[in-house]
Amino acid sequence: MARNKYNTEFKNKIMQLYNDGDSQQSIADKFDINKSVISRIISRYRTCGNTKTLHGGGRPRLTSNRDDKAIIQLI
Repeated sequence: MARNKYNTEFKNKIMQLYNDGDSQQSIADKFDINKSVISRIISRYRTCGNTKTLHGGGRPRLTSNRDDKAIIQLI
């Protein structure tokens, strides 16, 4: 799944429309995207206070960059 599909400027525009009184469904219809996307952006804004995409965690690395270079030299 692609990350950062919607840039921060677009998300801020959505929040501006929502704060001006537009419903989530009307915003979704205006931009032709799913209502769940609008809901997720608004929810993230309420909890974090901004619309930036946060780093997505993932599995922690088991080797360091130095270990990787040593393995490559051994090969």
